[in-house]
Amino acid sequence: FIFRQQTHWALSLWRQFLLAEDRFARFVPFEDLFGDSHVSGIIDLDWNLYIDSMEERFGPQNVLALPYELLKSDPDNFFQTINVFLGFDGDFLIPDARTRENITRADMLYKGSVLDSYALMSKFPKLRRNVHKTLKNMPVIFKKNLVIEYPLTKNEDYLHIFQNRFRHSNTVLMDRIGYDLRSYGY
Repeated sequence: FIFRQQTHWALSLWRQFLLAEDRFARFVPFEDLFGDSHVSGIIDLDWNLYIDSMEERFGPQNVLALPYELLKSDPDNFFQTINVFLGFDGDFLIPDARTRENITRADMLYKGSVLDSYALMSKFPKLRRNVHKTLKNMPVIFKKNLVIEYPLTKNEDYLHIFQNRFRHSNTVLMDRIGYDLRSYGY
């Protein structure tokens, strides 16, 4: 089970929703999706719950949990740990980590059409998506006055509160897996 610091995971998923689902944010606000799990949150990011479920199903000896940040900071150790867990002997297969698939973080703004604001567009997501694709492919039409920019990051105070929600469970997780998650911002 590969897990990630909750705030980074949530923001990454949020950006993906915005970019892939074309205006998802207008209909499901970040705070609703990742809100207080006891009140309105749809997604619970307490990784211990997922590990508990897997261990119950497959047995603790058959579950390995690693932080995603270990893959970024020490890929050799990350893959070696997985290979040992899987019982591979001899030379470990470690993929080349020098090539990055997502090279830029320039998509910090979603550029949507002013048409996104019309109620009609919210009722017909396929129509909205097609209009948006058409406008993106016709730069002459997609002028500055037809564009609305939405930031893909959220209120920093809320993100701090969001991160603090998992402090205790992350301490339990850190003791459970034996990695210092504080060094990764947990």
